[in-house]
Amino acid sequence: SPGTFYLAARTLGIARRIEKIILQTARQHRFKQGLIYSYWMNQACMGGILAAKKLGWPVVSRAHGGDLYLERHPKSYLPWHEWKAGHLDYLFPVSENGRNYLVQRYPEYKDKILVQYLGVKGGEKRKNRAGGPDELHVASCSAIIPLKRVDRIFETVLALYDRLKMESSGSFKKIRWTHFGDGPGFDALKEKIHRTNKPGLQITLMGRVEPEFVTDFYVREQVDLFLNYSTSEGIPVSIMEAASCGIPAAAPMTGGIPEIVNQETGILFDFNDTPETVAGLINSALAEGRLAEKGENAYSLLSKKFSMEKNHRQFTDFLTRL
Repeated sequence: SPGTFYLAARTLGIARRIEKIILQTARQHRFKQGLIYSYWMNQACMGGILAAKKLGWPVVSRAHGGDLYLERHPKSYLPWHEWKAGHLDYLFPVSENGRNYLVQRYPEYKDKILVQYLGVKGGEKRKNRAGGPDELHVASCSAIIPLKRVDRIFETVLALYDRLKMESSGSFKKIRWTHFGDGPGFDALKEKIHRTNKPGLQITLMGRVEPEFVTDFYVREQVDLFLNYSTSEGIPVSIMEAASCGIPAAAPMTGGIPEIVNQETGILFDFNDTPETVAGLINSALAEGRLAEKGENAYSLLSKKFSMEKNHRQFTDFLTRL
């Protein structure tokens, strides 16, 4: 169709410009040997492939979510997707789910599609105060775009407030929700929040901040639970950041999320679950007093599988052998 032709041509045009920059840089610095690495399987990746062919260098790329799952795009179309998979020396999806998706789509390339997890620095664990004594603090971190369904997070917080306030024990006198990130939906969300009047509910939209600020905040402000409601994900770094501080996550079974969130490390819910259902699951975990234990388990899993230091060392060792 004209639309897909335009996208393919536009992508190729951008890739050619990137190819030119790489070739000029290689000539200028008289690089005899090298390796081209792309963080995303996008136009930059394509430009890298084109340049690598002329230079005779190996070329590799990671693949995450939007650059990997075709269904996240109109008409399930991503230009040059299979071509890139075929011409890379190695393709590194950041989750097992991503690898399974690619191998199912392009079985002929299965030997060069290898999982390479991202990671975060081990954080300082917040004190184990999850679920107590009279305040619950929920955090979330993402762009405010339809894909991330931040409005569902808001609705879940409201449903959780109603549940906790209706509990006969009435143990929670204050419920906080702090969201990091901005985007096109920021003003509409702010307006919804402005119209909400619930005593004891404190909502703060922090806007866009540096990652270091987020993890410092998690520890300093005693966050109890991280909440994600995305329609599709690789493995969210935002969940890793929370786990690095010993904070369990509640998140949907989509993309690679179940590789970091399970019933031992957090609360895993169905993609189609309503905010009321998710609030019920969180309430149950609170009633059982299991949030602190889940946070410990999340921290332990992060240290084993999602340590930036370990994963980067392993990855660079692999790349230096190419």
